Amino acid sequence: MTIAFLVILLLIVVAIMFIRKKTSVKIDKAYMSDAGKFQIEGHAHSFIIQKDDRFEFLVEDGIITACKDRTRHKEFVYYGGKDND
Repeated sequence: MTIAFLVILLLIVVAIMFIRKKTSVKIDKAYMSDAGKFQIEGHAHSFIIQKDDRFEFLVEDGIITACKDRTRHKEFVYYGGKDND
């Protein structure tokens, strides 16, 4: 009985992990424009836009939440502060 319960639990966990991994769409795009060179990397819900190898913008759930000037900072500067959940 215990073994059957563990097998069912394991199957449920594996199914959840498979579904979560499948819904996370990977993004890796680059393009040039008059404004400069842009590189976009990450996943659909959280990605980074890099401009001219200098500026980076963190986008989470469709909203730019932080930026970083790579010549001055190693960490992102969050708009409105970083939530410590």
